[in-house]
Amino acid sequence: MRCQGCGKKLRKNESFCTSCGFYNKPEKLSLENDDLGNLDYFDDPYKKEEPEEMKTELLDEYDDNDDLEYEPEIVETSEEYGFNEELNDKEYFLKLFIGEDYELIAHKPINTYALLFSWMYFLYRKLYLIGIFGLIITGLVLKLAIGFLPYYIVIVMILSGLFFNPIYLSAVKSKVERLKEKYSEYEVEDLENACINKGGVSPSVALLIFCIFLAIMALTYIHIDFGEEKPKFWKENNESYANCILMSKNAFKAVEKELLVGTLDSSICNVKITGTKSYDIYLKIKKDNKFDYYYLKNNGKYLVLEGDTSKIETWKNDKDLLEEEKKMLEVSIDLENQFDLMQKKANEEENLVKARRNNTQRVYFYLTKDEIFKK
Repeated sequence: MRCQGCGKKLRKNESFCTSCGFYNKPEKLSLENDDLGNLDYFDDPYKKEEPEEMKTELLDEYDDNDDLEYEPEIVETSEEYGFNEELNDKEYFLKLFIGEDYELIAHKPINTYALLFSWMYFLYRKLYLIGIFGLIITGLVLKLAIGFLPYYIVIVMILSGLFFNPIYLSAVKSKVERLKEKYSEYEVEDLENACINKGGVSPSVALLIFCIFLAIMALTYIHIDFGEEKPKFWKENNESYANCILMSKNAFKAVEKELLVGTLDSSICNVKITGTKSYDIYLKIKKDNKFDYYYLKNNGKYLVLEGDTSKIETWKNDKDLLEEEKKMLEVSIDLENQFDLMQKKANEEENLVKARRNNTQRVYFYLTKDEIFKK
């Protein structure tokens, strides 16, 4: 039987032509001619039987004809994520895990988001350990070396921008490999969902960690009074501080009036706890690119000058000193060292107060010029 569309010879029982695709309807034969009911509706009933040799030649010719063979259909893989099957293992799951900003992370040398937000971007990208470690370092800089803070910020921004991408990609590749091993016996869809859930970003967690960091830093600087009973010497310490400022101001005015000295740098106020409080004032005054030290003792209602380093060199070789001047010279010789020692003690007491261990009365106060003459 030949194709009714193009005339090509068809196989037995073949309805569709493999050359032109035409559908060849079988010839309808009446049952009257089908005495035995064995007629083949796809054969020509009037065609003479071909010799066996002829059939063999035709079959060989048909087998050698490439046009009669079906080519397997090539099914293209999904282009949903822009990757073909060949790249599936290398990049497809990486893109699923990273999600947004994949191009910035995978193909850019500098990450601008990491450059601007540094540790916050590490937290945002679920690198929690690195982000928290970075915040701890930041807190230590704020507490111990706040003067270095501007340089620290610049250094961290630059390093984050340069090294975030390789660090993050290395971590992601390791996590993806572990997920592949875990889901090796599951469907591909399960692995895809696992990559999406484990990867991506987490702005809410990053914001929560950063808020906790800010709260901790605030608590280290601010003492919040919830109405509890004041420490035992809270009132006394504040009163002593106010009196020390007043006494230091009066001491400098007294010295300035009598000796016409230079500018006040700082003072030490030593509170004497007896039946009533009395105050010893030590002044550090800058004059001609050097410092002179003065010691004034509170004698009842008045301040009396007891030591003066500006006169030491003048008095050392003077054999005709008055008795009062000899006593002042003895006090003045070690006045500079004594000032430094009391300054350290004053700082220790102040640190105890900041640490909320101020249940002891303070006796040393170190005061700067700005504190003494504050408006």
